[in-house]
Amino acid sequence: MNIQADLRHVIYALSDALDLVGVDDVSHGKRVGIMAAECAKVQGLAEAEQIFLFDLGMLHDIGVSNTQTHSKLVGEFDWDGSQLHARIGGALLSTFAPLARMGLPVHYHHTRWEHLLRDGVDDSVARLANQIYLVDRVDALAAPYYSNNTLLQHSEDIRHSIRQYA
Repeated sequence: MNIQADLRHVIYALSDALDLVGVDDVSHGKRVGIMAAECAKVQGLAEAEQIFLFDLGMLHDIGVSNTQTHSKLVGEFDWDGSQLHARIGGALLSTFAPLARMGLPVHYHHTRWEHLLRDGVDDSVARLANQIYLVDRVDALAAPYYSNNTLLQHSEDIRHSIRQYA
């Protein structure tokens, strides 16, 4: 039996499934994907790279397997256990040929830039991982304000926090 599916539809379905882990923080991956694609557009990257970053953002937390881990990821800027889910997700994606290119960026998406450089991570992988790290952290900082519609009132605070970690 040969089953065929549109890979982009599969990615979107996986993103929906990942939303179930967050329970009360729905669409984190989709927001990260949208922001990553928009950053790619501003950088003048080709449409194919914009789409790749959108998909990468949607699946960046594929290694998160419980609500407690998800809560820490969206509730804290950086924490000791953040690397574990990234490594698990990178390994999962690396073993599936159609998504294998996402493996290393997901593996490194919670790695600080200076550590990427120190560890000799390929420049293209480092840039993808760092872009996901940036927009992932922006979404984590914005998350408390989505439910009460006060995000715009806190946007300068979020920018300030990101600048502090740059």
